[in-house]
Amino acid sequence: MPYLNLFDEISSIGEKFLKSTDRGHKVLKKYAWQLGSINELIKHTHSLVIEKLEAIEGTTDMSEAQQIINSLSGGPLSDSFRVNGLCDIFVGYGVSLRKIVESDSGNNEKEAPPLSAEEENHWIYFCDALEERELQVANLYSNEIQEIGDLVWNAQNINDLEELKERARRAKYILTDQMADFNSLSKKFHKQLGRSI
Repeated sequence: MPYLNLFDEISSIGEKFLKSTDRGHKVLKKYAWQLGSINELIKHTHSLVIEKLEAIEGTTDMSEAQQIINSLSGGPLSDSFRVNGLCDIFVGYGVSLRKIVESDSGNNEKEAPPLSAEEENHWIYFCDALEERELQVANLYSNEIQEIGDLVWNAQNINDLEELKERARRAKYILTDQMADFNSLSKKFHKQLGRSI
């Protein structure tokens, strides 16, 4: 992959959290369920977007392809997430996962998570997006997945259906690779949770 985006950063941070829980970090062990579930949520939202990209690949009509592309912009994609019942889930995970990196002066057992200041900023930004419900999460796709952003912004200027399909294919590969990473992380966190019960 030629660049790192926020989804890749969150996956990398998840790996760091996982290694920390393996070493017995009490605070992070407490969040093993949420950390596993957030990976499931990302995998699920990626699958919704991948379905649209596959629909672009399968179309034989330029106007239909452009309609599907329009469904990948913030508002329509947000509507898709809402229809799939993700609103309150996004908010709940954002609130819960923010606590991992925020200081808690009343908890003497609190240890700093194994993150750099930049990684903490990525994590907090991601929590902010989750707490803003589905619209911000939808915007992450066009902002953070370059090929999807290109599809949405350039749809009106591209007259070649095969070019649109190729861009959709590249975007799908990015999401598919990330989805595999998040699926693996989810399984590891749920395994960690089983060991800590």
